[in-house]
Amino acid sequence: MGEVQNLNTRLSETHDLTLAVRVGVHTGLVVAGEMGSGENLETLAIVGETPNIAARLQEAAEPNSVVVSDVTQRLIQDFFDCQSMGAHGLRGIAEPMELGLLLDRWEHVKEGRGQLVLINGERG
Repeated sequence: MGEVQNLNTRLSETHDLTLAVRVGVHTGLVVAGEMGSGENLETLAIVGETPNIAARLQEAAEPNSVVVSDVTQRLIQDFFDCQSMGAHGLRGIAEPMELGLLLDRWEHVKEGRGQLVLINGERG
């Protein structure tokens, strides 16, 4: 964030404005590549639940801060000091993420579409 502070010093002096950075990080699967066709072709498109959740976390971030999901926090907790923000509702995401995925897969099973869910975690 130091570079943003340096840039803000210059912008404040020359244009009377400042920038703020908000970052959201979620870990999961993403589909990336070319999507669409013709004038609607996106060469670096990303889709999936993961970038959607990251975008919602970014909306919850205070200026000049980084917000990570609980999934990401478990992966980085030995390398970074993290502070809990408590439970937050994310726009467009109705339930806690893991529970929502399980309930969605259960609905598929009840409709006769077989599903497999691997749950991995520490004992206890």
